[in-house]
Amino acid sequence: MVKSNVITFTVTAPPVTITNNTITAPKTTLTVGETITITGTLTFSAALPSSRGIDIKVYVNDTFVKGIQITAPSGSTGINYNFNISFDAAGTYSLYTDANFM
Repeated sequence: MVKSNVITFTVTAPPVTITNNTITAPKTTLTVGETITITGTLTFSAALPSSRGIDIKVYVNDTFVKGIQITAPSGSTGINYNFNISFDAAGTYSLYTDANFM
C-alpha cells in the first residue's frame, strides 16, 4: 500500500447575515410635528464572532430621510435600535428601514 500526499482543508463558518429587521411604533396616528420613537429589532443568522457595525437607513414614502449607525457586540444574535421621527404635514406616510453590516 502506498499512501497519497495529504491535502489540508480549512473550513470556515458561513458569514453572519441579518435575517430579520422588524420595526414597531407605539401608535400610528399622530399630530403634525409630534415626535414618535420607532423601535427596531435585528436578528442575525448566528452569533457574531466579533463586534460589527450596522448601517440602518430610514425611508419615508420610499425616500431616504436619515441614517443610523449602531454596533452589535461580539457573541450577539441580534440587537435592538431606536430612533425618533416626526412629520411636518398632514397625510399618510409609509416608513421602513434597511439594515446592512458595514
